[in-house]
Amino acid sequence: MPSASQVAAVVVGGDDITNLKERDVMVESVTGRLMSIKETAGYYDPLQYPLLFPYGSYGWDLNTRSINGKKITCREFYSYMFQMRECYDSIVLRAGRLTQQFAVDNCVKMQASNLRWVALNQDTIRADLYKGLEDSYNTGEHNTELYFHHQSVGSPRNMNQRYQDTMALVHKFGKPDIFLTMTCNLSWSEIVAELLPGYQPHDRPDLLTRVFHARIEELKKDVLERNVLGKVVAYVYVIEFQKRGLPHVHMLLILDQSDKLATPDDYDKIVRAEIPDQQQESELHKRILKHMIHNPCGVQNPHSPCMKQGSCKKGFPK
Repeated sequence: MPSASQVAAVVVGGDDITNLKERDVMVESVTGRLMSIKETAGYYDPLQYPLLFPYGSYGWDLNTRSINGKKITCREFYSYMFQMRECYDSIVLRAGRLTQQFAVDNCVKMQASNLRWVALNQDTIRADLYKGLEDSYNTGEHNTELYFHHQSVGSPRNMNQRYQDTMALVHKFGKPDIFLTMTCNLSWSEIVAELLPGYQPHDRPDLLTRVFHARIEELKKDVLERNVLGKVVAYVYVIEFQKRGLPHVHMLLILDQSDKLATPDDYDKIVRAEIPDQQQESELHKRILKHMIHNPCGVQNPHSPCMKQGSCKKGFPK
């Protein structure tokens, strides 16, 4: 079972736009009549989350616009709501599991908004295939399935394009030299400093992802601009969310020919298989012991996070 408090959503028919079901949210009017409301209505948020919007604040709808008349997307609206401000104490960021539910709910709303755009703009995104469609129609193939834009994340066309782009990099620059992984650490000072008393990191998924994104940008500067691992001529990475909902990044680096790892000494400069010397590298030694060594558990430390039903779930001590 999960060790952290998480909220997930199941989207019925989400793999097919034509079968995507609308929200089954019913409200009772003052006259006692039941009525269904859509998630694209501005009064969906205050009706669904009265604790977060006690004054009935109007939410996002399809016609929401900024002061200068520019249309605001679903993502832009809720990104604004989840922002942290020094002089404003947001109820949305203080609700614990309800904050998680609100974030997941609106994430699904954003995905539905993107799918709705795809369904209503088939002529636009099929423009580069009109000739092929005409030929198929003339040969008797009347396939009317919806076609996804190449920027629709998770769609077959998007996945295929990303794969082809990656293979093109390997074809031109050669095989990757370094497989680099960075995980989100709940003890990062930026996260700990913003948590309210009694709050856990999983109560603020927005904070975790925002800090992780900032750390990734700094990592990219170290690797791509400062060349701490050598000159990088090409790279590709993917961000995943696994185990307690924490993000981590897998990055493949292709180094310049002059910086490629060719000898055991080259690998020893960037790879360690032993604990660093405490006298020569005290800071690295301290971090390795803190983040990469299994701390005492069992009888010595029965409150260790790895303990489950009186024993270590990792099987320590070995």
